[in-house]
Amino acid sequence: MSERPLSTSKPERKFDCRQVVDCTTEFLEGRLPARSRVRLERHLESCGDCRAYVQQIALVRGALVKLPGPQMPDSVHKKLRKRLIARTSGA
Repeated sequence: MSERPLSTSKPERKFDCRQVVDCTTEFLEGRLPARSRVRLERHLESCGDCRAYVQQIALVRGALVKLPGPQMPDSVHKKLRKRLIARTSGA
């Protein structure tokens, strides 16, 4: 009987669907550690539901980035401008 060498590394755990949901933001932002990223990508290769979920979140994030930021109401802008002018001319 031949002996197999003992492995000192832990067996690699696979990502499950819940973990994909929990890590999607970090994955899309490139903040997921390399080892976890590889595990997540392997899961996506075999799970169409998670692949569709990650793609949908990526599309939503891309659309949100394109939205304009909040606008300051004209009344607030006028009051602020008036106060700044008064402060700088009175100094």
